[in-house]
Amino acid sequence: MAKKKSYHHGDLRRALIEAALRVIREDGIRGLTLRETARRAGVSHAAPAHHFKDLSGLLAAVAQRGFEDLYAAMTAAVEAEDSNDPLARFQTVGMAYVAFAAADPACIKAMFHPLLADRSAYPSLEAASRRPFDLLLASVAGCQKSGQLKSMDTRVAALFAWCAVHGLSILFSDGHIEGKGFAGDWEALAADMTELVFTGLHA
Repeated sequence: MAKKKSYHHGDLRRALIEAALRVIREDGIRGLTLRETARRAGVSHAAPAHHFKDLSGLLAAVAQRGFEDLYAAMTAAVEAEDSNDPLARFQTVGMAYVAFAAADPACIKAMFHPLLADRSAYPSLEAASRRPFDLLLASVAGCQKSGQLKSMDTRVAALFAWCAVHGLSILFSDGHIEGKGFAGDWEALAADMTELVFTGLHA
């Protein structure tokens, strides 16, 4: 008799998050249910209850994973940037954000799903979501220190930059860019967008 596959405590949670991501990528957020996630993970339909109180809890875990991966991608891009120019760092951070969204549009939508607008119930998600913005904030501060960007409220300047790259990411991932006279090349659009952001904030 074949031995039934089992997970220890840590593996089950990770397996469920990965299964949920597969559901979202293939069927969209609307297709995500605890039962379908359990089925994709190869466990009983009651298994998710051991780690997630409800569907929102599972979605929060997926979003947290997304922010952790986004931060890792942005950090890796910055570390790979061989220029000491603060502006190059600023542009690299923005480009990395759009690249992540272009590569995994379903995940970026889950990260900013309306169900998670109030993150007070998910402190680990809140902490993870702050790290990418803090990296952007640091890059803006570096440009201000070098005299390349306006001496204004750093958080407002970073918010302006975030709105630009996030807005482009969502429009691109939702398919709203095509048919508007653009070639659909996210990399070229992201480069132009970061250049325009820099122009608007230029000292």
